[in-house]
Amino acid sequence: MANRTAICTATLGALFALVDLASIGQAVAAEAATQTPIIRVAASEATSRFVPLGIGKSVAIDLPADIKDVLVADPKVANAVIRSSRRVYIIGVAVGQTNIFFFDADGRQIAGFDIAVKRDLNGVRNAIKQTIPGADIHVEGVGDGVMLSGSAASQAESQQAYDLAARLVGDGIKVVNGIAVRGRDQVMLKVTVAEVRRDVIKQLGIDLSGQFTITHQGAEILRIIGRSRVNTLVSGGTGSGKTTLLNCLTRFIDHDERIITCEDAAELQLQQPHVVRLETRPPNLEGEGQVTMRDLVRNCLRMRPERIIVGEVRGPEAFDLLQAMNTGHDGSMGTLHANNPREALSRLESMITMGGFSLPSRTIREMICASVDVVVQAARLRDGSRKITHITEVMGMEGDVIVTQDIFLYDMEGEDAKGNISGRHRSTGIGHPRFWDRARYYGEEKRLAAALDAADAANEAMRA
Repeated sequence: MANRTAICTATLGALFALVDLASIGQAVAAEAATQTPIIRVAASEATSRFVPLGIGKSVAIDLPADIKDVLVADPKVANAVIRSSRRVYIIGVAVGQTNIFFFDADGRQIAGFDIAVKRDLNGVRNAIKQTIPGADIHVEGVGDGVMLSGSAASQAESQQAYDLAARLVGDGIKVVNGIAVRGRDQVMLKVTVAEVRRDVIKQLGIDLSGQFTITHQGAEILRIIGRSRVNTLVSGGTGSGKTTLLNCLTRFIDHDERIITCEDAAELQLQQPHVVRLETRPPNLEGEGQVTMRDLVRNCLRMRPERIIVGEVRGPEAFDLLQAMNTGHDGSMGTLHANNPREALSRLESMITMGGFSLPSRTIREMICASVDVVVQAARLRDGSRKITHITEVMGMEGDVIVTQDIFLYDMEGEDAKGNISGRHRSTGIGHPRFWDRARYYGEEKRLAAALDAADAANEAMRA
């Protein structure tokens, strides 16, 4: 009986031992699967190492010598917790950058780390994807802020994504909503496409009454300007058709170019597939949350645009647009209010000055000459018709004066019995515009030469 009891006791002890070993193995495996990332520093490392972190995330550091002192440049961004004499945990606290250095008992530096704490946006992306599965919304971090771009089916979905991102980020001021509404575009698309095509006929060819609004040669030159990525300003008074004309010019942009539009209200209707639409936002009742046109222009430079199109330039964003035109964003376009091309350039200079930029006038004018290539002037005549009155290119500086050169002009000749103004477009005889080399680069040299020769021939025929 005693032997049986001893055998049973031994068997149960072995079973409990197996169970304990199994549970310990599972615990070790679970700990290994969830352990903090470890950075091991070699004794020969002398340079600082870059370590990216998320807010609330940590990384373990194994050092080659015992730690005596720790120096954290900005404890508000990251903290260092010493676990043992050679094991340290670095924890991200807030968005920003800082440095952490470790020293031994003799005061020698053991290791140094450049810490960059960024906001972890995976939670925001997953929440938006689960809440609005049909939307194509992109979430990008810009400094301490969050930029929403892409498209949604309705304004309600766009607002829902913004509210969700603001709640997860913790501050709605740090969230910029650049989501385009597909639903609104689809409702207007059938009407808008037909309207743009009609305006192409009316403003770049023949209108419905058979009167020329610009010659075919002038329309071909405008097409070459849009195709050759010439920096263009569309100038005109209120109601002169600046936005419509800008829509016409954007139709000549290639479909493989990435375009970003900045507008107060979504008026431009681009047909290219790679378009990001940004809109300004007024402040709320507390006076916060405003997104200005300059904010949009400055932020879109970080979104890898090939062309920037500003719906209307009316303030200090003129400086940022000129900087973009002159730093690799060729073919950018914008509109502004002015009565003729020379006044447009002068108003551009005034907007930069009123923006608080303490630059000499000559420096601003040189920047304008280096950035703006062509000014297209639109006007609403007293009979209600809209005409392209100037196609003018900026030549450069002579002294302190900006030199311009007209390529096409509109001459009013009179009016008929019904009060309709009659006139004609004529070429000024310029045979080699300043943007000739750019047209050659894009393979438009022969078409440009043919259009200029045909315009000169038309002028000779009119004189005869």
